[in-house]
Amino acid sequence: MLKCIIKIETLPSTSPKVGEVISVAPLKVKWGEQIVITADKLVLPKLFTSGYKIPNRYQDTEGLMIDEYLEWKVDLRLGDRLILVPDEYLKIWYVFDVI
Repeated sequence: MLKCIIKIETLPSTSPKVGEVISVAPLKVKWGEQIVITADKLVLPKLFTSGYKIPNRYQDTEGLMIDEYLEWKVDLRLGDRLILVPDEYLKIWYVFDVI
């Protein structure tokens, strides 16, 4: 008779979490009572780092067409609450948005 043993490893939950910005430079986010996540463990969307350049075209009051770009960037502030999603080992944290 052949026995098959399957070991199921229990991994931490990767469900979204809420963290709070406790330092902006360098970036640090607190999750729970004791865990502080440093900038090297956070993956930030482009919106929070370099931002986006959005094309904006309009007609001025003299009838001339104006083509320009608007910069759209979100700067994090102390106390901001962030939606975070960890990887399966709680080593890397992905920032999705500010609440």
